[in-house]
Amino acid sequence: MKPNRKIDFLIVGARKAGTSSLYEYLRQHDDIFLPNGKDFFAFNDDPVYGVSGSKLEPYYKSYSGQSLVGGSNVQIMPFPGAVENLHEYNPEAKLIITLRNPVDRAYSDYWMSRRMGRERSKTFEAALALETSRAERGSFYDRAEFTYLMHGYYYDQIKHIYQFFKPEDVCIGLFDDLKGDPEQFTRGILDFLGADVSELRIDFSKKINEARVPRSVALQRVIRSQNEFKRLYRRIVPSRLQVLANQALFSKLEERNLRPAKYQPMAPETRSRLVKHFQPHNEKLSELIARDLSHWR
Repeated sequence: MKPNRKIDFLIVGARKAGTSSLYEYLRQHDDIFLPNGKDFFAFNDDPVYGVSGSKLEPYYKSYSGQSLVGGSNVQIMPFPGAVENLHEYNPEAKLIITLRNPVDRAYSDYWMSRRMGRERSKTFEAALALETSRAERGSFYDRAEFTYLMHGYYYDQIKHIYQFFKPEDVCIGLFDDLKGDPEQFTRGILDFLGADVSELRIDFSKKINEARVPRSVALQRVIRSQNEFKRLYRRIVPSRLQVLANQALFSKLEERNLRPAKYQPMAPETRSRLVKHFQPHNEKLSELIARDLSHWR
């Protein structure tokens, strides 16, 4: 990608709300370029994991002149500084947000962290008990990966986004709609982006980011853990080589190590407690985005 070519749009959240499926659908459109790697920490303020606008070029090396250039980082919406960095990079960027019932989102997020070999808490409830300490004393990585409730405070996050981006440049959809009719949902996103929707050649049948568990937990922790070696690796290895390594080695190794699985249902008392916790947030959100969210109760 040419140095003066800016990203036109970004999927900014929410994590575990269908963004991987939407990303893959949009990637199949002839007029859109999206990198092979999704959700690198673009625009996050962190000396180890953050990728500033000036360091995006390696991810867009294979750009071949498509009219729309996009990306995804679901760790933008929960972090105010990332929203501000994105605005500084391109104040005209269009933002795409998908929202999922925050209770279901949190539970799915927990099991994804378990799948990745990152979360050591054996129960969802034990992980929730650690959230405050992780958020207050943890690193950026801890706050990004282990704050299952924080990612679901959509009202506060979108209000902050509206301080920097015009509402008409922010497209908000619901996970329920994406899951129910992915083609219609994707057509709405493409229309928002100004892309041609007359002849879609997109495969909507493939399951994206489905629930899986590692065949080897130890191997998964090697692939996904963020130990001192990994931190050193990210500091000293050029970002271009990191991108190549992720695409050529780590992603393929992880794909072989994971197998489909279903996780057990959430405990009813935990669900009831979290529904009450999120209810005031969801009521304000419903007014803000003018959508009925009563089915989230």
